[in-house]
Amino acid sequence: MSELNHWQRILVPEISRTPWLIAMDVVVAGGGVARELRTLGATEFLILGGSMGTGAPPDEQHICLDLPPADSMMAGIRQAERAMDALPQKALARVDHFDPGFSARAWRPFFSAGEPVAGRPTFGARPQAWQALEDKTQVEALWQKAGIPHAPSRVLAPERQAILDAWSDLDRGQGVVLSGDMKAGFNGGAAYVRWLRSAGDLDRELPLFTRDCERVRLMPFLEGIPCSMHGFVVGEEVAAFVPCEMLVLRRPSGQFVYCSTATSWEPAAEDTLAMTEVVQRVGRHLSRTLGYRGAFTVDGVLGAHGFWPTELNPRVGAAMFPLFGGLDIPITALHFAAVEGLDLDFRLGELQTLVRENAPRTARAGLLLPQTRTETETRWLRKVGTGFAWCEEADAHWKLSLGPGPMGSYLSLGPLEGALEPAAPVGPQLVPLIAWVDGELGLGIGELEAAKV
Repeated sequence: MSELNHWQRILVPEISRTPWLIAMDVVVAGGGVARELRTLGATEFLILGGSMGTGAPPDEQHICLDLPPADSMMAGIRQAERAMDALPQKALARVDHFDPGFSARAWRPFFSAGEPVAGRPTFGARPQAWQALEDKTQVEALWQKAGIPHAPSRVLAPERQAILDAWSDLDRGQGVVLSGDMKAGFNGGAAYVRWLRSAGDLDRELPLFTRDCERVRLMPFLEGIPCSMHGFVVGEEVAAFVPCEMLVLRRPSGQFVYCSTATSWEPAAEDTLAMTEVVQRVGRHLSRTLGYRGAFTVDGVLGAHGFWPTELNPRVGAAMFPLFGGLDIPITALHFAAVEGLDLDFRLGELQTLVRENAPRTARAGLLLPQTRTETETRWLRKVGTGFAWCEEADAHWKLSLGPGPMGSYLSLGPLEGALEPAAPVGPQLVPLIAWVDGELGLGIGELEAAKV
């Protein structure tokens, strides 16, 4: 334990004291959690997953529930969450055999509502008032109270005429963006976000919102780089890390396609300062008004208008994993410990400095696909002029993995040395790569485009 850094050491007494029931949407992800918890002193694990996932199965004992493929990312997440809330009898028996004394705690995804798993309490379960902050129809009130400049918006019922009436007041020439509430539960990955440029777009997309939402938010379409800044708050201390690019691509229909995140993009210094001020204001406001503790993200768009926030995520954000990945900082465990109210020396100022000075500059891209796969295939490719070619690992710029996923399969694209233009947005670099892979492998992804920068 002497080689652990400060943030690992302060977690060891808490993490090492119980066995862990790791309940994730995919088993492979649970293996990653187990590896991190093992470095913090934990020794006993049972992993539960809705599907196996792309990659090698974990060495730890695990249960795959073999849930059927879902028709969307959010449907897959919700299906797995429901399954963990009410495990089948066979899985319950395995859990009780693993933990007959009911001493284990559950570890669930950072987006989970945090219900117990097989009667074992979930570590870091957020209060309902904190979870409710994620509702995209509620966030304008937060921007106003925290003094955050933001784009105008309207919140209204998902009714055609009401949306059309508000549209004319909000449209700045490029259409509007419609976002749904959380009536159906947690939603992310642009699952309930649509770019509308015509009444025909509205007619095509409105059934989704009338089915799953009570309220929607309408705001102007903002051209620019989808991005996020992650923060962490405990009391009056707020750490604001670095801007991260959200790899959100677009279909010609106006549907957004979430492809994960990148930490290699670097905006102008004045934009970073503006985003830092937003995160610090939001963190202090959340702490003073709700007693919020832990990680959070402010997502938005950076364009000619500057940075305008569009949503708040009261949890760990996806970019935190590559952002902290090379630093041996157990950010999810730190977040859960803060949510639990543990009296730890978080040293947020030092953590902020460490990330800003040493954050890994990388990216990772992934797409859920409908074709069913049972095994993981790994291939390598490199840039050749303006195109790409398959190659051996030693010559590669990108690593491709294609394997099982909650929708049927999952495509993962990871850059290696020389793959990315330094400091440049990754989205425009990703589009031709995905198009080439789609053409080579016949994945049915279709046409995508990046934000205009």
